[in-house]
Amino acid sequence: MFKVQSQAVTIILIAGIVIALVGAAYVWGIPLIDKRTTITEISSTESFIEQLDKKITSIANRGSGKETMDIPGKRVLVIPYDPADPYNTSKNSIIMEFIVKQPTLFEDSTIYLGATNFDVGSSVGAYPDASPSLVTLTQKKLTHGVYRMRIKLHYREIDTQTAPRRGYRIVFNEGGDVFSAKNKLSISWNKKEERPNDAKNTGDLVLTHLSITDA
Repeated sequence: MFKVQSQAVTIILIAGIVIALVGAAYVWGIPLIDKRTTITEISSTESFIEQLDKKITSIANRGSGKETMDIPGKRVLVIPYDPADPYNTSKNSIIMEFIVKQPTLFEDSTIYLGATNFDVGSSVGAYPDASPSLVTLTQKKLTHGVYRMRIKLHYREIDTQTAPRRGYRIVFNEGGDVFSAKNKLSISWNKKEERPNDAKNTGDLVLTHLSITDA
């Protein structure tokens, strides 16, 4: 009789330990899993944006060509260049958004990704050192335990600092509408033009026009 009771107590103790371990895994493990999921989402989105930037700059430098890219299971928002508001960093941009449960940044904050030059925070970069493209990651809390992550690829003006003063910029879909794409993006050469005295440094502004569409 005593032996049976002992076995029953042992089973109850083991069951209690298992329940405690499962509870601990839920409390501590789920946030860690969510954190890994967030990091994976950011890494895959950043990789897509980096490849997209390479294709865009390659076409712009060649002065011809067309490329397509598969969109990795997210919506891409394309915001055209607006000559009436040229230094608005929300314009002339490509954005990808996704929702996560675990934050990776301070609440409602923005950081630059892959930035190596000193004037990343400026809407105009200094030629020839500054990059024409800026990639930012923004985190915004929507509700408790729900965060919106946004990775944005923006193309800014790059100005010379000595005579002759000139500015250079990659622009796309000038004067067009904001649109979203889900499956593929198509990037193609359009034209190059020069606008006298239109650069931020009062020199001539050289615009490389590209077309970005939903393929």
